[in-house]
Amino acid sequence: AQVSITANSTTGDFNVTASVTGVTTAAIFTLTNKDSVSNSGYNQPLFYTSSQRTIVTINNNDHLIGYLPPPTNSVYNIPVFWTAPTTQPKSLQISVGDTSDNVNGFNDNDQIVGNGYYTYPNGQQVPTNPVYWSSPTAIPSKLAVPANIRYAVATSINNSGQIVGWAYNNSNIVAPLYWSSPTDIPQVLQTISSTRISPNFIGPNGNIIAGSSSSMDYGYNVAF
Repeated sequence: AQVSITANSTTGDFNVTASVTGVTTAAIFTLTNKDSVSNSGYNQPLFYTSSQRTIVTINNNDHLIGYLPPPTNSVYNIPVFWTAPTTQPKSLQISVGDTSDNVNGFNDNDQIVGNGYYTYPNGQQVPTNPVYWSSPTAIPSKLAVPANIRYAVATSINNSGQIVGWAYNNSNIVAPLYWSSPTDIPQVLQTISSTRISPNFIGPNGNIIAGSSSSMDYGYNVAF
């Protein structure tokens, strides 16, 4: 005998019992509903900062990404990865040509996205390229960007490897970006007239949440 069971919208554990006349022992199965939409592993729903570390986010495997304070004679925080909240952090490698890296998004496969930073001689720091770590021990690679882009940022990656972010073009206009994979040429998403849209989250099914504003100071969320 067999039966198809469809999950409902309530998260938690559920027991399923199968029995047949004449058999004294029933078969019991335990099923679990997970709230994948609010899954903390897709972006950065929390920031925890102390004098010792900054936690950007934690995934469903209890792995974490964040920063350690800059070492002596440096102004750059160190991007790091923890295999558990109680373990010692491991430093991530910095992308070639950049002076530091931000870690912005993280998924359950331990793939990380962020952006590089470059420091000019006058001390000004600007983002450069969106970057991707295939694992916490990998050398980060630069994601592709459209033509005429001044700099770009990758903000979120889901478990399918889809990535979102945003970029400034040479006309100082914000372009929302979507990569179907880390090796893909990004697609520039449609925008709302006279607004700046900056995607900051991509869910398991490719749904996107972004910030939208008519200026850089005030905004609201929109969904794609």
